[in-house]
Amino acid sequence: MHIYTCKVLLAGSRNNEVKKHGISAAEVMCLRRIHGDDAVVDIEEGSNKSIEHHKERERLAAKYHHGLLKSKTSFERMFGPDHQSLPTRLPDFEKKTEERKPAHKQHHLPPASKEKVNPAEMVE
Repeated sequence: MHIYTCKVLLAGSRNNEVKKHGISAAEVMCLRRIHGDDAVVDIEEGSNKSIEHHKERERLAAKYHHGLLKSKTSFERMFGPDHQSLPTRLPDFEKKTEERKPAHKQHHLPPASKEKVNPAEMVE
C-alpha cells in the first residue's frame, strides 16, 4: 500500500488542522467521507509499505466506525466485505502518475548523408 501524509481541516478551518502521517489510502478516503473532500488537503504520496489488508481493515473500522455512521455510510459500504482488499492507492494519484508518464516515442534520425560537405560552402 502507498502511504500518505495530509492535513485535515476541522470544521474547514485552516486555523484548526491536524497533520496525519503514515496513513493508508483507505484512511484518507475515510477522512474525506467524514470531514468532506475539501477538508483533507496537502495530500502527499510517500513510499509503498507492506500492510496486511485484514489488519488495516480492522484498525480503520474500529477507529472510524462512528464517524462514518454520522456521515450516513459504513466501512463495509465504502470498501466491501471483509474478504475484499482495500485500495492500495488513491485514485487521483493514479491519474496524476498516468499523466506524468512520458510517451514512449522513438525518435528516428534521418540517415546520414554520404555526400562530402565542404565547410566553406556552409557559410551563409
